Amino acid sequence: MLNRLFQFLFGHSARSHGQTGYLVEIRLYGPAKKFAKDAVYTIARRFRVSGNTKKRAVPHVTLYGPFSTNDQARLVSTIKKVCESYSFKGKRDDLVMYRIAGFKAFHGASGKVVCLDIISSKKLYDLTDELADELNRFCKGQPWDMRREKLFHSTIAFRDIDRKHDAIMSYLSRIRAPLVDCPLLRLTILRPGGKILCEYDLIQNRIMNRDEALDHEIFRKSVLKIKEILNGQKLELSSESRIKFSKKRSKGNVKAQKRRWRRRR
Repeated sequence: MLNRLFQFLFGHSARSHGQTGYLVEIRLYGPAKKFAKDAVYTIARRFRVSGNTKKRAVPHVTLYGPFSTNDQARLVSTIKKVCESYSFKGKRDDLVMYRIAGFKAFHGASGKVVCLDIISSKKLYDLTDELADELNRFCKGQPWDMRREKLFHSTIAFRDIDRKHDAIMSYLSRIRAPLVDCPLLRLTILRPGGKILCEYDLIQNRIMNRDEALDHEIFRKSVLKIKEILNGQKLELSSESRIKFSKKRSKGNVKAQKRRWRRRR
């Protein structure tokens, strides 16, 4: 009863975990997803923090939100219109790429955040900017949705880590940082409360309802298509990029690789 009253007054579920509105996000998949989940639960278990594990961890990169809107139909049509310009048209260069490039930390609205560093290609920057421009016309977003510079990241731990931040970063510094390029497969739109409203598949070039978005066979078709585009190249992390203690990678080399990759994109 209380939750229904809360929904009526504020337009979102009282059960939502840190999400008070809609979200547009990229969900990691394949070995990158497994690596991120391993990192989330390893840190949670080792340092007894639970800010990112109170609900099932879903490794993702937020592109816009949380936000509110009174026009859900316009939201879906806007996502479709923007994504159509960045969908796969038949050439490898059509792919929208991003790179997982190790760990980093920053101070967010709820305190310190430890995350995977996501390096955006120019196409992903352009897609995100265009999406924000269109959604800001009829949605109430966040201050960071008004900025051109976006901090792309996938959260590993936050909220209850302030006193353990240094210890966590020291631990992660002993793990070989993952460095992997990922084609953008889908944009996911979440309802207030966290359930999928719909997804846009950039490889199949179509909008999908919740049931289609959760269909493993439909998802598999997109992954197989990406492998075909990449000439059979597997989407995987190297054996060096596992949650384990190993020799530390040179920070200078990682930074140089990031700069070269940005210039290429």
